[in-house]
Amino acid sequence: MVRRSRLPDEVGEQVIDWCHRAIYSAIWIPEVQAVYDVLRACCLTCRTWLPRSRLNLYSVIMLRTYDQVGLFLKTIIAHRFLADFAHTLHVRYYYTSDSDMPVQEAECKPEDGCGYVPFAHPELVRNLRNLRSLVLGPVLMWDAFPPDYHRLIAGWSITELRLSAWFQTLTHLFHLVWAFPNLERLHLVRLLFHQPPLSEAEFTRIATFTTKRQFCKRLRRVEFEHDYISLSNFPPKNAFGDCVEELAIHWSGTCGPEDSEDETTRPAEYPQALQEYISRQTSLRSLELLIHTDPPPAPGKDGRDDIFPWVTSLLSRTQTHRALHTICLRFWPWWPEWDFPRIGRYAFLRALVTPALQDLVYGLPALLRLVVEVPYCPGDSADHPAWWARAIRGRLPNLRAEITVVLRRIDAEVLFLVG
Repeated sequence: MVRRSRLPDEVGEQVIDWCHRAIYSAIWIPEVQAVYDVLRACCLTCRTWLPRSRLNLYSVIMLRTYDQVGLFLKTIIAHRFLADFAHTLHVRYYYTSDSDMPVQEAECKPEDGCGYVPFAHPELVRNLRNLRSLVLGPVLMWDAFPPDYHRLIAGWSITELRLSAWFQTLTHLFHLVWAFPNLERLHLVRLLFHQPPLSEAEFTRIATFTTKRQFCKRLRRVEFEHDYISLSNFPPKNAFGDCVEELAIHWSGTCGPEDSEDETTRPAEYPQALQEYISRQTSLRSLELLIHTDPPPAPGKDGRDDIFPWVTSLLSRTQTHRALHTICLRFWPWWPEWDFPRIGRYAFLRALVTPALQDLVYGLPALLRLVVEVPYCPGDSADHPAWWARAIRGRLPNLRAEITVVLRRIDAEVLFLVG
């Protein structure tokens, strides 16, 4: 190992930090492994790169197997200062087939158990004092863990929790969330398997329990994805507290109710429990509705011009929220592009910005910013976001809030701000 790099220290640190950021964009395990290999190589490049490389290498810990827990534990016992670098722990199950190749996540089934990774070892809980973020899943079956496992991990002062684990009953999910009194950010991710809803007995028991005790007092941001918001009685009253300031709701599927074969997942109306939850969040400052969908159907089909009725249905629950200053409407395609010629941009605007939506946004006195994100279409140029902003402004002439339009594609974004 050489003593110093020929590059300036600031340039070397930027290179190392960029390698670390690649962890968050990596999807498959081999990609993550490649990032860690690069960071280990940076540790051995020169002495001046070692501190920064070591900090990035141990800041995000990913545990995938039983053996990895033991190896990591030996490392931090031998070099205890390394444990102070860890701020994020990502636990996901990973196994190989007979050919020693990674098995795709979709091949895992709930009845398989999908492994037990003892990440809450007492020594880990005691040594990872600076851990603040916990990611569980995907392909992690909570039933593989002991019933009171959430009590073991409560020793960490977790402020951010991301769950894509599968729970046999949602009661276990609530116990896990409630185990962290300092929790500030919660993201319930879409699952690979169907999540059974709460039974009536569970719903009543949780509602009664949360009435007697207050949970999630510090929770400020919540994100719900499709597998949870499609449940008829989710979330129960007071399950996630009433102090949320940022709420993001992700919906995946087709835009029009007529395109959905399953009556229970049609987006025309969200479950009453979710609407009531929004109504109770009087401290709400930002509401984001993310629609991950196919191209919308043509407006006017079956006499309907409003192809997004549930957007206004949810926004109608915010009319008493005096702190709400930002509304985000994001339309994300399944594929890199939407075929807007199928319906026409003006028809899409007419279906989205309805008289009902106009009345709702006009009725929010604190609204400062309206964000509309639309997919990139073939032939779009750099001035299309400005066109969208002018068109939306034309349909909301009395809106004093700033309108932000994002033209989104999978590999790039073009952003225009129009006051």
